[in-house]
Amino acid sequence: MRTTQTNDKSFTHQQSRKDESEHRRIRTGFKIRTKLLLLVLITVLAISFGNLFGTWLKLQERLDKLGQEAKRRLTKSDEEDGSRFSDGFVTCTVLFTVGPMSILGCVEDGLGNVPTILIVKSIMDGIATMCFAPRFGVGVMLSAVPLLAYQGTVTLLASHLEFMKNEPMLLASFNLVGGLLVLTIMLVILEIQKVPLANYLPALVVGPFLTWWWII
Repeated sequence: MRTTQTNDKSFTHQQSRKDESEHRRIRTGFKIRTKLLLLVLITVLAISFGNLFGTWLKLQERLDKLGQEAKRRLTKSDEEDGSRFSDGFVTCTVLFTVGPMSILGCVEDGLGNVPTILIVKSIMDGIATMCFAPRFGVGVMLSAVPLLAYQGTVTLLASHLEFMKNEPMLLASFNLVGGLLVLTIMLVILEIQKVPLANYLPALVVGPFLTWWWII
């Protein structure tokens, strides 16, 4: 009789532990799904508010003006041989440093991720350099100096964002927003859709901020 009661208690205890484990698993799964949904919502809000801030700051308009200046220098008459060096230096410096890919790639590298964006950008810059060098000469090569200084500074600053490295949710939020911006970059490169990319750059700050305020 005592053996039967002991077995019943043991079975009941095991069943209780199984139920508790199952409930814990369900609660964990629910929390994960909730956080994922919140991250998606935060990403949408970050893109929206980031675009508002970028439009207010006229980021795309300012970059377009720099691009127009670079284009003007590119289309200068070949008769102005004396200014070829400075034109090549300024033009390539603007083209290589200005743009969302520079910032996104450097931050990605600084946070310890594989610098995929920087690798793609380096290939594009190399092709552009080979095209510009016959026209502008040594000035094109010297534009690598300010480019390295700019990208190195941004990467160094991003490497000090320890709070993002230690918070997976902050890093996930940044990666989601950055991933969407990379997709828009591809749309522009392939000339599928004209997108004011620079106006969306503030989303890289808005996303982690909303995540910190809402989730963490």
